[in-house]
Amino acid sequence: MNRPVSTLWLVLCLLATAIANTAADPSVPMPALSGGESMPVDRLEVKTADGRTVPFAELIGPDGRAVCFAFLHPACPMAQDYAPVLVELAARFAGDGISIVGVVCEADDPAEVEAYRTEFGVTFPIFFDTEFTLAEALDATITPEAVLVDRDRRINYTGRIDDRYKIRGVMTPGDAEPELANAIRDLLAGGEVREPRTEAAGCPLDRPERPAASAVVAPAAPTFCKDILPFIHAQCQKCYSPGQAGPFSLLSYDDAVEWVDIGLEEIQARRMPPASRREIPPTRHRSRRCRTTRHFRRVSAPPTSCSSSLSRRISAPTATTSTATSCFR
Repeated sequence: MNRPVSTLWLVLCLLATAIANTAADPSVPMPALSGGESMPVDRLEVKTADGRTVPFAELIGPDGRAVCFAFLHPACPMAQDYAPVLVELAARFAGDGISIVGVVCEADDPAEVEAYRTEFGVTFPIFFDTEFTLAEALDATITPEAVLVDRDRRINYTGRIDDRYKIRGVMTPGDAEPELANAIRDLLAGGEVREPRTEAAGCPLDRPERPAASAVVAPAAPTFCKDILPFIHAQCQKCYSPGQAGPFSLLSYDDAVEWVDIGLEEIQARRMPPASRREIPPTRHRSRRCRTTRHFRRVSAPPTSCSSSLSRRISAPTATTSTATSCFR
């Protein structure tokens, strides 16, 4: 297949820009923490030291707004360090219907947990999840890690308590950003949480490996209609539609399949984006989008449940030099 070099460069710009910008553009749907749906009520249970099951309704109470599950380990230094922070948050937001609930997965001995509570002045309740049912449902992987679940059992936030440690053992310079407190305030205000996911740092949670068939949620194979088409529409058609700056139209399934391999190769090799975008560091969102796109390429099949071309085409000015420049700015 012979293509002019300029065409190849432009399409690589397109792919790089689409992937890099997806996380920043709220109009492009990113994978939701819980698909926007309520978590199954039986996955949000914990147990007391004597084995009694405590349901979510009991944890949140009749007038509660949300439960913050704080995954902890009594011997984890960072879980020890953050105990006073969680105690302060529990006291600050208790009157607003927010319950801080400690969850321990890897300590079977109640005496060990009680010693942790005593030594670090923990006043909020701590329960057990030794079968990792809750940890798997909420995809908790670190201690300490916080997951904020509202009264409709939807995940609003998951990740760090604050950003003092973005990397385990390495303190962030300056004042800490209170990310969990920010998320709680956003929830109480009735708006969207400004940063719904951060990457916790601490002690890895040694969740057992499960056969794929028994996984809590088996990831669905990405599809053109659901995973690829939305960001092509939102990020690409400005330049790659009839009459626009791009030398061809990127509207169809066939267009996407034709260019995906070389685009991913160039992006992963950091030869792309072009110079004007090299300052953008790699992000988890970009890596996730690359993985999704690569998986789509492996399992791709012509779409059957949606049109292979986008019906929501944009109307943009006739292509000019300034229009072309704006496409890759």
